[in-house]
Amino acid sequence: MTAFHKLKRIVIMLPSLVALLMVSTSKAAKVLEPVMISALLPHAKHYQFTHQKIAPAIEIAIDKVKAPGGPLHGHNVTILYGNSECSSSHSMNEAINLFVNKKTHIFLGPTCAYAVAPLVRQA
Repeated sequence: MTAFHKLKRIVIMLPSLVALLMVSTSKAAKVLEPVMISALLPHAKHYQFTHQKIAPAIEIAIDKVKAPGGPLHGHNVTILYGNSECSSSHSMNEAINLFVNKKTHIFLGPTCAYAVAPLVRQA
């Protein structure tokens, strides 16, 4: 897959991410509490969808939902990044810690198939 196709996939995912944030955070926005988002992404550069590649798209999506007219305008949105290491056990541990300790409202990722499967079963 060329760099162009990889970037195109990330850009195509961006509107979906904005829609997900709008739907998932509508309840939190009405309560006027901070919205906590956790992204479980691998930090090692040899994976296809890493923190370095995905974080800018997440930040753009957050800016859009916080903009005037957006569903979270005026609300504090915090994003926490966890290192999934593309490992099912490490991803599960990170997700549990982020959910229990940081009161996460929304999870993004993990981006690796083997890492996401156990988390989906817990949802």
